[in-house]
Amino acid sequence: MQRRWFSLVLVTALGCSKSVRGGVEGYAGARSIGMEVTGAEGPWAPAADPQLLATGTWIQVGDEVAYVYVDAEQGLSARVQPDTDRIRIRRLSWAPAGALTLNPAEAGLPAVAPFVEGYQGQPPPGTLYGHWRTDERLVGRLHPDYPDDLRVVVGRRKDDGSIMTELPWLGLRTCDEEGCVGALLNEPYDDLGMHQGASLAFRWSDLDANVPVPVVPVGELVPDWLRSAAQAYQGALQDDPATLPDWGLPPEERLPPTGQWVDFVGVLAWSVMRKDGPWLVLFHPDGTTNLRRMDWRPRGLVDLPEEEIARMGLKPLKVPDAVEAVPGPCCAWRLDERLADRLGLGSPDQLLVALSESPVGQIPSLDTEIGSMSIYTCDDAGCMGVVQGGPHDGRDAWLPWLALDASRILSGEGRLRLEDQPALPDTPMVPVAELR
Repeated sequence: MQRRWFSLVLVTALGCSKSVRGGVEGYAGARSIGMEVTGAEGPWAPAADPQLLATGTWIQVGDEVAYVYVDAEQGLSARVQPDTDRIRIRRLSWAPAGALTLNPAEAGLPAVAPFVEGYQGQPPPGTLYGHWRTDERLVGRLHPDYPDDLRVVVGRRKDDGSIMTELPWLGLRTCDEEGCVGALLNEPYDDLGMHQGASLAFRWSDLDANVPVPVVPVGELVPDWLRSAAQAYQGALQDDPATLPDWGLPPEERLPPTGQWVDFVGVLAWSVMRKDGPWLVLFHPDGTTNLRRMDWRPRGLVDLPEEEIARMGLKPLKVPDAVEAVPGPCCAWRLDERLADRLGLGSPDQLLVALSESPVGQIPSLDTEIGSMSIYTCDDAGCMGVVQGGPHDGRDAWLPWLALDASRILSGEGRLRLEDQPALPDTPMVPVAELR
């Protein structure tokens, strides 16, 4: 089952609606370019009575030998050896039913796999990962399919006193007698002073019944204003199934609409594509209006018939910051084979790129920045997107299709270096995008 990055309309102190954003693919995450990421299927599936798995160990599952580690984005993972032209990662929640723990010396394996040197915050080898899953204080908060993820509240208090808050997911990485530390799995929409992958923490004393827990950077205390803001999310720990995508549908039927009038769970709505993704403009019966993000087509969304649109006298709606698009399903680039395995798991429009000030076709400078680009339109020549995070946050970037075949190799420092020889199997390849 795929990870579900839910959307939920949030109202800030300014009266503006917000929505949860899908997770942004990180450079150090398992979903890097050139990697095959799969779940726990077949012999990798857990037993009927699932067991915790120790990190920093070598295991054998069927014919595959893998090293168990903690990935910053995906959590508990196993990297299958040996590496080929495509790194194979297994996302795990529990120990595979048929897993055998190997003695590295007897199996001719290193005690610690060399690749984990690039992954910070690894637990000591032999640590049982996920002991917090059975903690009574977290019952009802953890995702049923991803038992290390829970809803949290993050926010920022601006100089004028207004408060911005969002409701993302936190992937737990460790817990002790004081509280828990985890990785932020979503890139905030607004400038909250934090980004996807940030280490955030909460104390057990911060938990409040039926309220998502407020989290702050490690070492800080939850301020009173954030604790009060969290109370606005009473009952938001679970989502209405009608607001979620139907993952059983073919991918082309899950694409969200744009430029159309629709009915969303009994509420009239206009679908629109903006630079920050597909949205619904909701017109409630009480006369209020707000925005709601939709990464994929929700189950409770129904296209309005033409005769109903005419009867109601509805016209196309002009929305500020809307991207010009043909009415109908949007975001067809998600199904384009040229972008296969490049787009993020949680944020299906985002990919890793090397951002260059040089015009497309020229050799970029060696200090090219690596960043995340969120696509908002594509044509026969390429795709246009907006940079998410970093020093170029909010700038447009142009990615020609030809750039996908003219990738450059990333050095260990995350900078672009020119290389004529083939890349090593574990070396991410990224396309160059021109900043606009």
